[in-house]
Formats: sequence, C-alpha cells, structure tokens
Amino acid sequence: MDLGARDAFVSQLVYGTFGRYALSQLGKLQQAARLAEHRTLVLEWLRQDPTLTLDALAGRLAAATAIDAPTSHDAQARARDYVKQLYHSMHDQGLLVRSDLETLRAFAVSEDARGFELPRELRPKNAYNLLRLIGSAIAWLRTGVPSLRVEGAVREELLAVKRGEVALDEVLRRAESRIPELEDARRSTKLPRFPDVARADALLRRLRQETARRWIGGQPGAFGADAPPLPPVSEEEST
Repeated sequence: MDLGARDAFVSQLVYGTFGRYALSQLGKLQQAARLAEHRTLVLEWLRQDPTLTLDALAGRLAAATAIDAPTSHDAQARARDYVKQLYHSMHDQGLLVRSDLETLRAFAVSEDARGFELPRELRPKNAYNLLRLIGSAIAWLRTGVPSLRVEGAVREELLAVKRGEVALDEVLRRAESRIPELEDARRSTKLPRFPDVARADALLRRLRQETARRWIGGQPGAFGADAPPLPPVSEEEST
C-alpha cells in the first residue's frame, strides 16, 4: 500500500505507550519483589518460632529490610501492615483457609510452605519484557524509528534475563538506571507531539477502498477471492 505513510501514526505519545507503561510495570515488579522477600522472611521466622506475635514479626521485618520511614515507630507500623497484607494476599490466592496470623503460623510449619514457586509476576519473562520496553521506548524517541530487532551485547543481556540467569534485584537496578535516559529521550525527541490524523485517516480510507475493490472484483489474494467468508450476523447483532 503506502509504507511511506507509516510515520503519520508516530508521535511523542510513544512515551506513554511504551515508556510510561514500562515505568508502571517497574513499580509493580518492585512491589512484588518486596512482598516476596517479606513472605520468605516471615515464613522462615514463624517456622523457627511459631509463637511470634504480629508486633514481634513487624519489629524483625522493619530491622531486616530497612523499611524507609520517618521514625522507627512508623517503620514498624508499615512492617505490621506488610505482614497483614501477606496473609490477606495468601488467603486471596487460596493458600490460607483464613486471613489471619494464626493460619499463617500453621502454614509456615507445614510441608506446603516449602514448595513455593515465584509469583507469576516475578518470572524471568516479565523482567525481560520490562528491560526491552524501556530500551524500545528510548530508541524510538531518539531516532523516530521503531526498532524491532535487538542485536549485539544488548540481545545477549536480554536473553540472559529471559533464561533466569540474572537476579531480579539486578534487573530492577538496571531498569531504574535507565529511567533518566528515558526522560532525556522524551525531552529531546524530534517526534511530533501528536500523530498526523489527516494523513492517517486518508491512508485508512484508501486501504478500505482498495480492500473492497479487490473483494468485489474477485481478485486473487487474501483480500479478494481468497478472503475468508464473512461471519454470519446473529439476531442479537442485527437488532
């Protein structure tokens, strides 16, 4: 058709589609990693001493994870909320029959607590996608051209992440380190602020006309004689 019109669809909105989405995924992965760390620590402490109270667990957690808070009292309050969030979350996942500390204690000393897999959101594929999204956003904003191929050292780095050979903490550190680069690419991009709606609309109209012409004329090809039959219209759709 008209590949020269591809740039009509591209604009600085790429930052939102790729960059801002990647940043939201980074936040979710950081939170999931923090909760996974808390879960591991709390279950191990309860396995060693099932009599630990909520306050005792919160004190240990605040000290072990260096929770960022204005005061030590605030840090312990946040740690207490994290422990509560842990057993609420495990209950929601069907791992605990009740959402309370007593049930969490019972789970911690059971065999079920030893066979945990990583939460779905912490699997290597998601970490790989995060780094690739950020890299794609930076490259597109800088060059104005989408890059679908990754080569050289960057490709090897991404494959190592995808194979699970890079610790999640390191992946998150690398992702965070590229945020200033992403923001700089957004500020200095030569891409137009918005897509060229008029050119895009004209192209889409030509595509529809050409598709209709081929189908009506019975020309060979996927948009002509070889096009699949139209789906039947149901009574609900026609009303």
